Amino acid sequence: MKDLKEVLKTANELLFVAKELRDYASYAEMVGGVSVNRPQIREWCDKILEIYKKLPENENFDHVFKIQEKDDGFIEWTPGDRPVSADTIVTVKVQGNIPRAPVKAGEWPQICWRHRPLHDPKSIWNIVAYRVEK
Repeated sequence: MKDLKEVLKTANELLFVAKELRDYASYAEMVGGVSVNRPQIREWCDKILEIYKKLPENENFDHVFKIQEKDDGFIEWTPGDRPVSADTIVTVKVQGNIPRAPVKAGEWPQICWRHRPLHDPKSIWNIVAYRVEK
């Protein structure tokens, strides 16, 4: 890791993945889909939840390492919950470099803000930068 910004970005991504894993494992356990290593899976899911509850604001740390605004007004984005209200007009840059017109931030599904895995063909819609329009 090169600097604190990269470390925090990686920690935020790890937090996101851990929360997703916890949710999927908890659901699988509820519907009886976990038959092997059930106590260990429950133990680790509980540990993830314990650590998560210790975090300030119980969410993500995008505000800690948000990259400075570029000359063109875009702010680089890493996976996380939408950083602006749903009614805020934004222009976004997506991973697939497909030009997009300004729209309300809420018109972009949360999965585009949170990011799909890179092997997913729809990851081209992952938001990598955004600019609030005045």
